[in-house]
Amino acid sequence: MRKQGFISGIFVFVLLISGSLFAQTTVNEWITKGDSAYNSYNDRAALKAFQAAVKLDPKNYEALWRVSRSYLDIGEHSPKDKQLAYYQKALVFADSAIHVNPKGSEGYLRRAIANGKVSLFKGVFNSIGLVKKVRADCLKAIALDPKNDVAYYVLARAHQEVAKKPKFFRGVLGLGWASREEAQKLFEKAISLNPTFIMFNLDYARLLVQMKKYDKAIEILKKIPSFPRQDEDDPQYRKEAAALLKKIEKK
Repeated sequence: MRKQGFISGIFVFVLLISGSLFAQTTVNEWITKGDSAYNSYNDRAALKAFQAAVKLDPKNYEALWRVSRSYLDIGEHSPKDKQLAYYQKALVFADSAIHVNPKGSEGYLRRAIANGKVSLFKGVFNSIGLVKKVRADCLKAIALDPKNDVAYYVLARAHQEVAKKPKFFRGVLGLGWASREEAQKLFEKAISLNPTFIMFNLDYARLLVQMKKYDKAIEILKKIPSFPRQDEDDPQYRKEAAALLKKIEKK
């Protein structure tokens, strides 16, 4: 009887392990499906797949930060009155990703982007605390992964936006760290890691125009038509780049 009970126990244990492995495989399959949808610019299908992965494994870091990214993508392409809700959901899942894996760069990056979107929505200087969090999370993301090109870009954009106000005004708010010169360095770093990403190059060109460095901006903008598509908004970015080039060529 003892032997039979022992064998039965082993059988149950094997079933439990097999079930766990099956569930993990299913989680990975959902993530793969989500990645495929993401790469096809189908944001809602990607979100559903990543949500399915999280439902099976609520502590799966790779699924959690991808859900956050999907909410950000959907928010960017939603009517303005619905955007904030999506950005706040993105923030929740970014926080969850960080809680599960505090050593993962992507969780901090997604939280930085979510807070950045919320601060832009509310007004940068009406949400100073969020702006400081964006900077802190970008620096953390970069420290954990020095090749995280998007983190350099987001930090560059933070510098660019905050530096629009005079330094004496920003200094008393604790935002004296921002500068266009630092933004330029960060844009260049992001581009060195992903040279043909259109959004990086377009926003860098915009910064150069703000700095009245027109020749360099023109040089960058002229390259953009040859860059491959890497983002769902690239067709729009190409149009904006062409319009900006036409405008500054007259300078």
